[in-house]
Amino acid sequence: MSSPGDQRVFHLLRSLADVVVTGAGTARAEGYEPVRQGEVDAALRARLGLAPVPALFVVSRSLDLPDHLLTGTEAGSPATVVVTSGAAAAAVPDRLAAVRRRAEVLVCGDAGLDPLSLREELAGRGLRRVLCEGGSELTGALAGAGALDEVA
Repeated sequence: MSSPGDQRVFHLLRSLADVVVTGAGTARAEGYEPVRQGEVDAALRARLGLAPVPALFVVSRSLDLPDHLLTGTEAGSPATVVVTSGAAAAAVPDRLAAVRRRAEVLVCGDAGLDPLSLREELAGRGLRRVLCEGGSELTGALAGAGALDEVA
């Protein structure tokens, strides 16, 4: 996704989203940070009644997340929310405690991620325009659970 056209679509999709959801592997590999105001169309978001920037939810089994992902980058960027399962959280209690000191941790599912529980949690927070940016395992889990409305 490096052509100018790809970048325009990426920018527009983020501008229309309440929340960006991604897997931790994708976040680590691509150097994700919380979404910044310069990455979205502020006027469009304001016209649609959206927050200045979408929230970032990162799904992780290992809870092995880079500091910059949890720290934030600028005023106005909402804090990253880390999503995991009960079993994953129990398997790495020290990491869980460390992540909880820096970010909200949301447990969605017992043995593994429950995509429908995640979708319900997002909706309960008013985050209905969900942009899933991957990776393939997360996207597959969401699709398999019937938690995707459309694929682009």
